Amino acid sequence: MAAASGDEYAKYRESVPFMIPLSSSILTALAAPFKLQFKRNRPENGKEVFSAFWIYLLILVGLSLPFVLLDWPLGGAWWGWP
Repeated sequence: MAAASGDEYAKYRESVPFMIPLSSSILTALAAPFKLQFKRNRPENGKEVFSAFWIYLLILVGLSLPFVLLDWPLGGAWWGWP
């Protein structure tokens, strides 16, 4: 798209969310790990998409570990689902 449309597509891409339409403050927080790693807001090639996938997967796994390790909610509600 960038090669076919040039600057018009670049302007459009900067004005819309990458995947999920969210507020700008939430998007800024979500883009922070990628921006820290690659010094830009969006992936530009396959290697960066692959890296972004692993960055966010590791974040999600890290955030879910307390729930698994502490068996929260109490009573093992997660183990009985569905």
